[in-house]
Amino acid sequence: MDKRILVIDDMEDVRKSFAMALEDLRYQLDTAESGEKGLDLVKDHHYDLIFLDLKMPGMNGIETLKKLRKTEKDVPVYIITAFYREFLEQLKSVQEDGISFEIVEKPIGRDSIINITKGILEGTQIKITGEPKYKFEFYISGQTQRSLKAVKDLKTSLEAKLKGQYSLGIMDVLESPQSAFENVVIGTPTLIKTSPPPEQRFIGDFSKGQFLKLL
Repeated sequence: MDKRILVIDDMEDVRKSFAMALEDLRYQLDTAESGEKGLDLVKDHHYDLIFLDLKMPGMNGIETLKKLRKTEKDVPVYIITAFYREFLEQLKSVQEDGISFEIVEKPIGRDSIINITKGILEGTQIKITGEPKYKFEFYISGQTQRSLKAVKDLKTSLEAKLKGQYSLGIMDVLESPQSAFENVVIGTPTLIKTSPPPEQRFIGDFSKGQFLKLL
């Protein structure tokens, strides 16, 4: 495949975990140990997905994101961090300036890396099992144009398939990070089917309703 991914993280074991998780998926993967080196790579290549650490020495993830968005307006950027509550006000400020991003909580495992990547690049949803469920929670990161479109697309798809038979809650992880932490939201936007348990999760494009085939 010609899809290209960039991972910017100062921890070598994190970069290796992405390389090992994605080695069989035929994506082109580049890694950088700092925001500065990541930005140098962006000058030379077009990326379809970027994973960006938040707490790094030198240029942190917030500063890197601001510089990145000056040239790369539309590439999906997933901030991978265990410290997003510490940077919450800065993240809100960045989003108020119209800079888009999503959030993934560390530690991030192999399955989560694969599911997020395939969900964004291929529109492939996480496999689910069990009987049809009708209670959903949708997690987004801020009231951005992209997030609001995802909410609209999701509501349209659910209404077409389950008219009057479902409930949908919208949770903004920037406003309620503790809820995201407690529900182990691995990335945003994430749809969680919660009734009845076990919880099942979907990541990807909600505009065509592909996930409804799994209900």
